[in-house]
Amino acid sequence: MKKYVWLLIAAAFAVAVLAMVGCKPAETPSPSPSPTVTPTPVVGCPAVQRVVAYNVYDADGNYVNTKILVYLTTPIAFSLDDCLLDPNFWTIEVENRDRLENAEVTVDDVEPRLNGSLIEITAIVTEGEFEGLICSEDEAEAYAEAMDAETPESPDLVQVELDSSCILYNELGEECCDGLEGEACCTVICPEPAPSPVCPPM
Repeated sequence: MKKYVWLLIAAAFAVAVLAMVGCKPAETPSPSPSPTVTPTPVVGCPAVQRVVAYNVYDADGNYVNTKILVYLTTPIAFSLDDCLLDPNFWTIEVENRDRLENAEVTVDDVEPRLNGSLIEITAIVTEGEFEGLICSEDEAEAYAEAMDAETPESPDLVQVELDSSCILYNELGEECCDGLEGEACCTVICPEPAPSPVCPPM
């Protein structure tokens, strides 16, 4: 009899344990982390973001040369095509309704700057006896005296263009065929250029 009672108690205990285990909520396995995928960088073709043009003078106030800075939207791989650094592939034009003649521009040197995101062009600008761009009132007066002309009322508009036969490559080495061209009004220093092609009074 006692043995039977103990068996009933053991059986009841086993049923109670199984019931408790059965009511326990199932554990949700933690998700395994998804592998990290590094996206392939997308680099577009370089285009002209802005242009800055100004004259350079020595300590005595004599004209040395003209600098044209071409800022790009993305760096250029200069090492893949030498024509980018060849002055013969660059055309610089100067416009000003108050000039008597067209200014002659000779490109002397082209250098990459800022890891290929800036092109620095060194040029010589002349018209008759006057050298340099007309960027300020002083230069406008100097022009009038040298050329025996009316004093220009507006600064020069400088236009820069890379010959379309020169192939561009972005920093990934991808070939681009968009070419480069831009323009800006000449400035005395190097701030943001004035809106082109409308040049404000000096």
